[in-house]
Amino acid sequence: MSQEIFQSSVPTDAGIAGVFEYDGEVAYFYLYDLRRAKGKQVAASLRVFSGNIKLAESDFEIKWNKGRSYLGLFIQGVLWAAYDLRGNSVGGNFVPGSSPNISAFITQSF
Repeated sequence: MSQEIFQSSVPTDAGIAGVFEYDGEVAYFYLYDLRRAKGKQVAASLRVFSGNIKLAESDFEIKWNKGRSYLGLFIQGVLWAAYDLRGNSVGGNFVPGSSPNISAFITQSF
């Protein structure tokens, strides 16, 4: 039986939210613009990983940085993906035991 995980962030006053979804095969981090019409709210998507993982729902967290300019996906406390408010993304490609490819500037802003 495949494991499914779903996490979401609290939207900002600007109507922006983040959603992490793993269906047991592929994981994506989405940027949602809640001001758009229903069904058209996904502003951007980033593949985080694929395949069977051995992580729990509690290993994933979505949070805003201190200045609310980046929305990040943390896996086991490490920033693995982030969006800025324009929908530009960095990171993804989670591989257990490796390091994310995100600049120190972004990482340190959380």
